[in-house]
Amino acid sequence: MLLLSFFFKIKFLSETIDDFRDFFNPDKQKREFDIKHALNKSLSLFGNQLETNKIKLNMDISDEKIFGIETELEQVILNIITNSMEAFNERKIENREISITVLSKQSYTILIIEYNAGGVKEKNLEKIFDPYYTTKATGTGIGLYMVKLVIKNSLGGDLKINNSSKGLMYIIALPSEKTKE
Repeated sequence: MLLLSFFFKIKFLSETIDDFRDFFNPDKQKREFDIKHALNKSLSLFGNQLETNKIKLNMDISDEKIFGIETELEQVILNIITNSMEAFNERKIENREISITVLSKQSYTILIIEYNAGGVKEKNLEKIFDPYYTTKATGTGIGLYMVKLVIKNSLGGDLKINNSSKGLMYIIALPSEKTKE
């Protein structure tokens, strides 16, 4: 079982390298896919890390379709969840929760990821997506910049980040169907 899990992670990493190589290719093949599948695939890559880090995962996901490149959305999800785990550890948060909500609004699917590790200083909220800007001691400032690029350029969506009563909230609006280009 462990070998099979390892095989799937290696396969995913190999696909990720191929996707990264293809990132700036304007002829990428976009298609309709199920957001629930992309979320489950991304979360499965964490294996038992969520449990080991004592993170409670709250999910309210409807079966919505997205138009774009599934593996790129998976990378976005991985980046955001990884950032939340790092924030929990850096801030020594005890009762750790990540909430993931998917809903539909007109021709968009809305993905909301919120975690209770505290927010970001208001003055840093707009800068957080700038290349090389980081609030972490060892961060590169590339992760959220790439997240924003993928959502806007590859998925044709929009991304907002807000402080909430719990902490940080990512609101991602993704087209449910092919839009005119």
